[in-house]
Amino acid sequence: MHVKTSRPVLGVSAGLIVAASALVATAPAHAAPPAIDGDGVVTIGDAKWQFDEYGLAYGWDAADVYDPDGYLYYPNEFYVYDYIYCGDSYPTGSVGTAEANGDFTFECPAIEWSGTGLTAQLTFRMFAPSGNGYLLRQLVTLTNETDAEIDLTGSLFAYNYEGYTGTQGTSGFFTSLGADTLAANDTGFISVNPSGASVVETEIWAPNGSAPDNGIVANDDPAHLYGSADSIFAPGETKYFVTFTHMVIPATADPEGAEAAFSIALAQIVEFASFSGRLVTGLPEGIDVVAWGTVPTAEVETPEQPEEQPELADTGLDLSGELALLISASAVIALLGALLVASARHGARLTTRSPR
Repeated sequence: MHVKTSRPVLGVSAGLIVAASALVATAPAHAAPPAIDGDGVVTIGDAKWQFDEYGLAYGWDAADVYDPDGYLYYPNEFYVYDYIYCGDSYPTGSVGTAEANGDFTFECPAIEWSGTGLTAQLTFRMFAPSGNGYLLRQLVTLTNETDAEIDLTGSLFAYNYEGYTGTQGTSGFFTSLGADTLAANDTGFISVNPSGASVVETEIWAPNGSAPDNGIVANDDPAHLYGSADSIFAPGETKYFVTFTHMVIPATADPEGAEAAFSIALAQIVEFASFSGRLVTGLPEGIDVVAWGTVPTAEVETPEQPEEQPELADTGLDLSGELALLISASAVIALLGALLVASARHGARLTTRSPR
């Protein structure tokens, strides 16, 4: 398994000015179907996602501009007494699949989650490239297969490492509430090195503005803790957790490239306001996902039957074929970008956890 050996904490400069009006989305240059290699690296479009025994390990560009520096590092790692592993002996039992629609799925085998009494499984979906970057969904399935209740209140959380893209307290860190440091009610953040030395990373764990309603509490570790209602498992109960990781690769490794890529990431987060569309692709229909809600059931369209026409008196007029009226409607949704003017922040740099 290939392991990156250089994992510096990147310095973040001030002065990132982002204008969403400058957003320019370009189509990925690579047209090859997604594939996984022997090192657990999935190449999809111009992006790479690497998996190891912990699940998703890194995200960076296929051109390797941001390898070994400026990559996305172990996002949304679920932890209680230990991390959730991708099987007992990665990559044995893991299955990667190139989907017909251009997505790529990676499924880890279920394991006994150390110390919790739960069975845990990680499943990832990398979505087909789009003009707004590269999206990955993590599904965490936790099942109590015992005959007793399991209570993990105060212990079930997911952790994000910082410093590999942007760092809290600087202009390279932007939370869902518009600050540079995570607060309890945040549902995600965008992170980038303003100098252009990293990809732009977005981490989302709940729909926009919903964390307080779902008992999720974020903190500046950075991490988010799940509430008691989502941490208590009745005998035989299964709970589903979903997080999203989004990556934008700057066109140029400089401040201008960082600004443009940040604008794309900033505009993209509106997608997380509704748990629908591609966000639910491939999820089991009808399951309840913590914080996000119920996965909708696909509606099957039934062809409309023509209305039975009353018999008309023979007037000598042939009305057949005259009942074809087409009515069309269109709607335009305009997204106004936001202007983020960030200045240098003073104070001590927050301490991050040590890499594995």
